[in-house]
Amino acid sequence: MASTAGDFLLGFGLCLLLVSFGAYAVLSQYYGQIMEWKDKVERLYTITHSPAYVISMNALERLSPYAYQLSDLLKKYGWMVGIGGGFQTT
Repeated sequence: MASTAGDFLLGFGLCLLLVSFGAYAVLSQYYGQIMEWKDKVERLYTITHSPAYVISMNALERLSPYAYQLSDLLKKYGWMVGIGGGFQTT
């Protein structure tokens, strides 16, 4: 029984080691490309988790039910203030 458990642990360990080496080989090839995008990803994360972004998204979510109504109003009365004509709803 003990030799079976030991053989299993040895085999599992060797398998894990081989998979780790394979993952390292793949990641080492793309390391330069990954590091090239690192700053951009960090900046995007910082922006999308800022309080100003959350407030903006909440405001857009509250205004979204009225978007088509506002579009129709701009089509109908926008010429009065010079902003009509370019709006289309699909």
